[in-house]
Amino acid sequence: MATTNKTMQSSTDLQGTTGKGALGNIGDKLQQFGGTASQKFNGLSTTQKVVGGSILALGAGWVAMNSMDKNTSRKLKSKGEELLKKKKQQSA
Repeated sequence: MATTNKTMQSSTDLQGTTGKGALGNIGDKLQQFGGTASQKFNGLSTTQKVVGGSILALGAGWVAMNSMDKNTSRKLKSKGEELLKKKKQQSA
């Protein structure tokens, strides 16, 4: 019986994400998710909210800094390669 229930659930999920029913169910799913998320957030203490927000801010800053470092190192690498090519051409 558990296998039948799983099969029915997966076919229901598939119908909710494809075809005509997809757009109608997205709004319902988002409302359900938003309600659940807000209930969980409201259940947190002030300290938990502050610590969680700080961790999110630090993580976002870390990601931003790392992506900037990669872009900067790529630019420097390409400029270095250009200089090496110029030196090889001048010495040849």
